[in-house]
Amino acid sequence: MRLVDFLNARITEQEIRCRTLLETAELSPDVRRAVCVALADCTAKRRVIEMQEILLGGEEATWELMALAYTYADHPDWRTEWAP
Repeated sequence: MRLVDFLNARITEQEIRCRTLLETAELSPDVRRAVCVALADCTAKRRVIEMQEILLGGEEATWELMALAYTYADHPDWRTEWAP
């Protein structure tokens, strides 16, 4: 698995969880705002990934991507070589 694939999968999981909460749970305004911020974070991460691929022609492990991926270091698919 490439680092970009790992990141996209984790971001998709986060988006699904956030949208499910927004659609099914009764949330306080503060919690709703936090979930919306988490969704915006997903969008921002996707843009960083897209720019890295455009600028570097798909080069795998840039420090920017490794820094984004470090958030998910406890995931079973995480690889130690992705540590920033």
